[in-house]
Amino acid sequence: MMTNSRTLNALIGAIVTFGLSFTVVSPVIGGAVAAWLGAGDKFDSQQVGALSGLIAVLPIVLVVVLISVTGLGGFSAAFVLVLFSIGFLVAFFSILGAAGGYLGWYLLKDSRIPGQRA
Repeated sequence: MMTNSRTLNALIGAIVTFGLSFTVVSPVIGGAVAAWLGAGDKFDSQQVGALSGLIAVLPIVLVVVLISVTGLGGFSAAFVLVLFSIGFLVAFFSILGAAGGYLGWYLLKDSRIPGQRA
């Protein structure tokens, strides 16, 4: 399986997100890093930022699913809580990652030398 630069940049952004997970804005920073490395247009930068957020949320989703499957929470409310938690986490990380992708594109756009090609 071959990975393209978009996937690699999203993976690097996810690692940054995971490493800075002690902050609330870590998906924004990870998405910005992924977009900065990608040097694409605005739409591509938002996509790679959102992908970075989705990759970063996978370990958290796995922990939530593992807790619900092992029965550490109450069984009656566990299913609804797991679905809500997974939906919220995926939306939170992907939306903030896309916002970070836009921020990374904006910062990269402003740092270019006039006349330089993208």
